[in-house]
Amino acid sequence: MSICATASRALGEPLAGTAATARTWLLIEQPGPWGAKALTSSRLDPGLGRRLEEAARGTGVRLGLIRRPGRTAPTPTRRVFAAHVVPGQGWVHEASIPSDDAERLLALDLKELGAGNATSFLDEAHGVSGTPYTGAPLVCVCANGKRDRCCALLGRPLAAELRAAGTEGVWEVTHLGGHRFSPTLLVLPYGYAYGRA
Repeated sequence: MSICATASRALGEPLAGTAATARTWLLIEQPGPWGAKALTSSRLDPGLGRRLEEAARGTGVRLGLIRRPGRTAPTPTRRVFAAHVVPGQGWVHEASIPSDDAERLLALDLKELGAGNATSFLDEAHGVSGTPYTGAPLVCVCANGKRDRCCALLGRPLAAELRAAGTEGVWEVTHLGGHRFSPTLLVLPYGYAYGRA
């Protein structure tokens, strides 16, 4: 077990009130390795990552890269999820975009997404033609070992185990926060965050 998670558990650090806050999550499929700052240090174009970070600043939208558990190869399309998690107003929408044309994400109105209005995500005029997501809840397990080794050592096996058990909607995600509470996971559209899962 990793040092930070072991120390946190031994100290009995409380989990309550430590989860990241976001009204809306925008999750972009990006297979392959991720760096510590995944949006700018992965196989996603770093310039695009910086522009997405800038566009999301102050909007209430939290960005993350996702990938299926285990080693996955790049595909011609990437999935994108927008999830609004305000109680009583939650929703998840999904879209597929060409892997070589992720620039279209810059046309999304992130301020509107952060406010719970998914119009730009559902309207192809804004670069993405999304639809309501009707699958099982998304289970996003923090697994970015370059950000914190606790997440790789504890999160990746949890994601693989959930997937092997037949849990649908399981993804590894770049960063949820709370590394010392690894493994951490987020369930969408509910916005439930769990530590020491």
